[in-house]
Amino acid sequence: MNIPLGFWIVTFFGSLVGIIGIFTNHWFSSIKELRKIAQKRIEQKKASSLEVREERKKEQVKKKLEEIKQQEAQGVEPVAEKVETQEEKVNRQEIAALFKRADAMLARGMEKDAEKLFIQILAIDDTHLKANVALSLLYLRRGENTKAESMQRRLVELRPRDPAMHTNLGLSLFNQKKLDEAIESFKNAVELDPKRPARHVNLGKVYFASGDFGMATGHFEEAVRLEPRNVEYLFLLYDTKKEQRKYQEAKEVIEKVLEISPFDEEAQEEYKGLKIMGF
Repeated sequence: MNIPLGFWIVTFFGSLVGIIGIFTNHWFSSIKELRKIAQKRIEQKKASSLEVREERKKEQVKKKLEEIKQQEAQGVEPVAEKVETQEEKVNRQEIAALFKRADAMLARGMEKDAEKLFIQILAIDDTHLKANVALSLLYLRRGENTKAESMQRRLVELRPRDPAMHTNLGLSLFNQKKLDEAIESFKNAVELDPKRPARHVNLGKVYFASGDFGMATGHFEEAVRLEPRNVEYLFLLYDTKKEQRKYQEAKEVIEKVLEISPFDEEAQEEYKGLKIMGF
C-alpha cells in the first residue's frame, strides 16, 4: 500500500510542532522557576536588611538608656533631644526662601529691599546668624555705625569664639571713634586668631589713631612677619616708624618696599626724602 507523500509531510510537521511545544512549555516553566527563585532571594535580602535595621535601632535605644542611667547616677539631668515641630519646620523653610531673595537683591544693589527681608527674617528668628551678619555688614557699609554696633554686640554674644564677630564690632566702634572699646574688640580678635595678619593690622591702626605708636609698631611688625611681601603692611610700618622719628628704621622698611615693587612712585619719593635728610 502506497502512502501519499503529503501524509508524511503533514505527519512530520505535526510532530515537529509538538516537540517545539514541549520545549517551549519547558522553557517558560524554567523562566517562571527562575523568577520565583530571584523573588525569594530579594524577599530574603529585604527581611535580612529589616532585621539588621531593627537590631541597630535596638542597640541605639539600649545605648541611649545606658547613657541616661549614667547621667542619673552622676546626678546630671538628662538632656532631651530637640524634635522639630511643624511650625518650626515651616518657619525654617520660610526663612530659607526669604534669605535667598534678600541675597539676590543685595547682589543687584537693591539694599533697601534686602534690608526689609533681613528684618523680616529676624522677626521670625532673632538668632538667625546669616541674617544678623548680613544686616550688620550692610549697616556698616552704609556708615550706619550705631545700628551696626548694636547688631554686632548681639553677634558677639551669639558667637563669642568667632574672631570675625569681634573684628566687625571693632570696625563699627572705630568708625565712631570709640577707640578704647575698638582696641578691646580687636584684641579679642587677635587672641582668637593670632596667625591672621589682618587682625594685627586692625589693632595696629587703632593704636596708631590713639597715638600709641609703640603698640602700633608691634602689631604692624607682626603683620609683616606673617606676610612679608605685603606692601600695604610695610607702608603702615614705615609711617609708624616716621611718627616715632626712627628714620633709619623707616629707611630700611622703605627699601624692602622697593625690593618688592621697584617702580612704586610713593616709595621712591619717600626714599629720596630720607636721603635728603641724611639717612
